[in-house]
Amino acid sequence: MPAHFVLQLATATVGLLHLLMACAAWLMLRGPRHAQAVQLWAAGTLLLGACLALGGLADPLPPHLPAVLQQAGLPALLLAGLVLRLLALRRHMGRPLHLGSWSVAAAALGLGWAACLQSDDPRVAASYANAVLILGTAITGQHAWEASTRSGARTGRWLAWTEWLLTAALVLRAFAIAAAPPSAGRWDWWLVVGAAALAALFGNLGCLGMVLDDLHRAELQARQAQMDETASREAAEQTAQELQALLSQRDELAEERESLLQMLAHEIRQPLQSAGQAMQDAVQVLRQPRGASAGQVRAQLLQAQTVLGDVRSVLDNTLAAATLLSRGTPLVRQEVALDFLVELTLGDLGARQLDRLTVDWRTDVDSLEVEPGLVRLALRNLLNNAFAHGGPAVQVQLCIDELPAGGGLRLLVADDGPGIAPDQLLTPPPGQPARRRLGLSVVRQVMDLHGGQLVLGNELPRGFVAQLVFPLPADDWGMDDALADALVGDGGEPELAQAGSSGARNT
Repeated sequence: MPAHFVLQLATATVGLLHLLMACAAWLMLRGPRHAQAVQLWAAGTLLLGACLALGGLADPLPPHLPAVLQQAGLPALLLAGLVLRLLALRRHMGRPLHLGSWSVAAAALGLGWAACLQSDDPRVAASYANAVLILGTAITGQHAWEASTRSGARTGRWLAWTEWLLTAALVLRAFAIAAAPPSAGRWDWWLVVGAAALAALFGNLGCLGMVLDDLHRAELQARQAQMDETASREAAEQTAQELQALLSQRDELAEERESLLQMLAHEIRQPLQSAGQAMQDAVQVLRQPRGASAGQVRAQLLQAQTVLGDVRSVLDNTLAAATLLSRGTPLVRQEVALDFLVELTLGDLGARQLDRLTVDWRTDVDSLEVEPGLVRLALRNLLNNAFAHGGPAVQVQLCIDELPAGGGLRLLVADDGPGIAPDQLLTPPPGQPARRRLGLSVVRQVMDLHGGQLVLGNELPRGFVAQLVFPLPADDWGMDDALADALVGDGGEPELAQAGSSGARNT
């Protein structure tokens, strides 16, 4: 095989590699995101491949090529290919193209090439073409490295290193040309052809990888943006739901406060009128004792005392309800002796009530961490309610015991009266005082503040039971399970019939 044919075949093979890689880049990366950059890169690589395939690196130039193509066509293809590839990298980085500046630079290089062709020394034109290639490949490598650094795509560095490898081969060829006239088939020629082949293969693959990495990164960013938008929308919906719940809670609290305030006004006015009437009757009897027996005087005074006790109870409940409604600080608890707390509560009762009350201690617990004033008021309300609805001969029992497994301390108030219908626990029937509803409302709020429960129910076969259940400090006990067990007696029969639904238990 002639040596001249081998040189032409090597040059054409390198050019064919550039042509094939340009077509692959165009077919794979013609999407809308990098359309212009891919078009510029593919066009520049096609021009370089055409130049090499036509024998741009062969020396001497192929004799079958026309002189115009040898002197102007191949250098123009080479220069245009370098410029288009540089513009592609600038577009990929988002930089302005500055087409006017590049056009001026290309025209200046063309004039320089035309001046070199006037020299009789072949080394002048060869050195000039080699210098232009050195400059173009070095700048291409620098742009590829910068694009890879900005995007973080490692494949972009392949392009940079292959371009710089070609630059190094061209620099060595420049020294060889300076020492001796250029000759095809010499070591420096083969060095440049090998570096050009590597640049055609790995350089174009590096460019493909860099664009694909950018496309993958853009897809991930779009997916992340979609996920962030979904999360933001869900967070906004959750916030809206929470806000709606807070607004509903606010409305409920406002309605409850308005209802309590109206009830407070009624509760204060009615006992005061009764107290005023009782005091007037007692004063009239004391001023005119004639015609009134000692029993009548005593009855009037006891009636006045009873009414005044009702007034004090209503005032206490009114102040307590107002305090609980306007409370802005957490509850301050203190450890109180249980027997002392019970004695204080019993001291608020009248002599007739104490005669019909039985206290039964069934626990060894001697202290409780509570707010004593509120607990005293709550227990007194339950006792007063028991005496009020049970009738004049009702017997009331106060039992202090523990739930099974130490789940909590229970203050149980039971009577042997007729009981209360479940639908009358919250709304007293006509003709009965409404202060029982206020008292139970205060008791419910007191137990909520202490983390306990108010349990109401009818005892079989007759009577009514109200329970205050306070939690005791323990490591592992379930208050709800213990309370459920406590409400079930022997033989599986319920000791208490729950008043209404589960919501009525806390009323």
